[in-house]
Amino acid sequence: MSSLFNRFQGVIDRICALQVDAFKHYTDALSLTDLIFLWKAVGHEPLGRRFSEEIDPEVVSQVLECLPYSVKAESLKCMSNRQRRHVMQNWSRQKTLDECKRLDEWQRLMDTLWEGGIPDKRIMTGPLPDHYPRGMERCASCDKSYLYWESIIVLDCMRDSSCEACLQEDGICLDCDPGFG
Repeated sequence: MSSLFNRFQGVIDRICALQVDAFKHYTDALSLTDLIFLWKAVGHEPLGRRFSEEIDPEVVSQVLECLPYSVKAESLKCMSNRQRRHVMQNWSRQKTLDECKRLDEWQRLMDTLWEGGIPDKRIMTGPLPDHYPRGMERCASCDKSYLYWESIIVLDCMRDSSCEACLQEDGICLDCDPGFG
């Protein structure tokens, strides 16, 4: 069984390594059913991110509707803010509100699995849960408040957060790290 898994992992790694044009050519050749199967089967964040970033947002929206909710939520979480907005443009206003509520509930459940109840990344779906430090309501670098559906990236200090635009390599908090502050 591990031999089969290793071969499958090797194929996934080769797909991830494709140049943009080759990746698009490969994924454009897949049927929606095959794309859904591959997305469900891999649980592979780099591939999921490539799928969500480089496949037509309308197709991504269709695929997301066919995935188990945990895979859909993880896929939304690993997308860039830009791609998430493009995918949401395919949703009605009511669907966007419903998805926001459902994602908030899923994130609150997932919080319980993380040390201190705070994951490495969260999508802004409403007020942060009470156990989150208030410093996470704004980016520690640019002081911008997060808008709905934007990524909140938790920094290493676990007290501050960063927006995608300001994220430093390795998620180091420049305010709290003694080497930077």
